[in-house]
Amino acid sequence: MRYLKLLLLVLAGFIVIPVGLFLITRIWAAIDRQDRFFVDAAELGETGFYSVPHAESEEDFLFSEKDLPVFAHRISAGHGTVFGFRWFSNGNVIAIDDEGYEKLSLWFKQGVSEGKSHFDLSNGEVVAVYTKGGSAWPRSACFGSITNGAVDVERRDDVIYVDISGGFIPSIRADSEWCKSFPLRIEYRAERLELSEITPWLGRQSDHVYDETYR
Repeated sequence: MRYLKLLLLVLAGFIVIPVGLFLITRIWAAIDRQDRFFVDAAELGETGFYSVPHAESEEDFLFSEKDLPVFAHRISAGHGTVFGFRWFSNGNVIAIDDEGYEKLSLWFKQGVSEGKSHFDLSNGEVVAVYTKGGSAWPRSACFGSITNGAVDVERRDDVIYVDISGGFIPSIRADSEWCKSFPLRIEYRAERLELSEITPWLGRQSDHVYDETYR
């Protein structure tokens, strides 16, 4: 009887441990992820894309494969400082293709110096762009600029504290329930990255758009 109990315990371990690990893995995967960073000597590479409206109606709310909203968050070598705020959700663990993302990028054309600085979003010295959408559907993302607000930053060596407050203006003219204007306020702590450390998810140009919409 003693050996039978030991055998049952061993068998139970072979069942319980893998199931437990599987559940832990699924729960971990379901947790939303955030990335907060900045890059010096850099700029946003697709600034012209978000400066004009791109659709006249909700039926036109599909972008071409060569000019997708998420591309506006691509970071390249240049002049200034680029901040990135990236959010990713794996969605429901039992659903397919329901992953989602949000990206906020700020380009300070003159860079950010040590100490505290205040920037007005209405005078063009800062470019602020925001995109949200389903990772599997990059052609139908909601996209636009942050205007009529301000950004306060405090730089301490390789860390910058960012406080942005403004209004999101979508780049489409359609009165869409999915893509509306709204007030936006985000505060976060950004850590310095080198341009070589920027992944496609963070802003490096990739061969496939899914590398930029999935984390």
